[in-house]
Amino acid sequence: LAPITLAVKSPQYLVVNPATGITSVQDFIAKAKANPGKYSYGSVSMGSASHLTMEMMKSAAGFRMTHIPYRGAGPAVADLVAGNVQAGFFVPGNVQGFVKDGKLKLLATTGQKRFPSTPDVPTLSESGLKDFEATSWIGFLAPAGTPTHIVNRYHQEMVKILNSPEVKARLVEMEFDVVASSPKQFSDWIRTEITRWGKVIKDTGAKAE
Repeated sequence: LAPITLAVKSPQYLVVNPATGITSVQDFIAKAKANPGKYSYGSVSMGSASHLTMEMMKSAAGFRMTHIPYRGAGPAVADLVAGNVQAGFFVPGNVQGFVKDGKLKLLATTGQKRFPSTPDVPTLSESGLKDFEATSWIGFLAPAGTPTHIVNRYHQEMVKILNSPEVKARLVEMEFDVVASSPKQFSDWIRTEITRWGKVIKDTGAKAE
């Protein structure tokens, strides 16, 4: 494939059920370490970002927690709210309503910077897991061998659309960071992501469903 542009990125939220009494990332890690096997986390599916991000955190912080995969965000978040699982990583749109109602607690985000809508919620990197980053992203690619001048024209038009006031405002409202990178920057990002997630997949043996 021929990268055109990394359009948008969106960090995830680490959320817990308030009944756990967990108040911070360090509290989360300490309680998980002290009670191996007691806590479980839900994900939107096996091999998804919400699954692999927790596996990455478990590896970085050295704790154990049981994975419960679901078929989509709806049932995973519903069971988290009900207390059938205790934690999870989800994109903002899946959980912000429940947080506002006090049914879930936000602990951290997985990006390099805090969300503008929740400036008081720290990143995992700020919370002691140095350089931790796990973002969902959407990019555009063309078939391999597409002539450079065509890739460049696609890039020019897509960047113009992504940065247009109406499109950018809607994406920001949906908690996406507009990136609109160059083809080379997107290619470099893909290489970084392959390394980052390849290690997690090899370490855990995770398979996509």
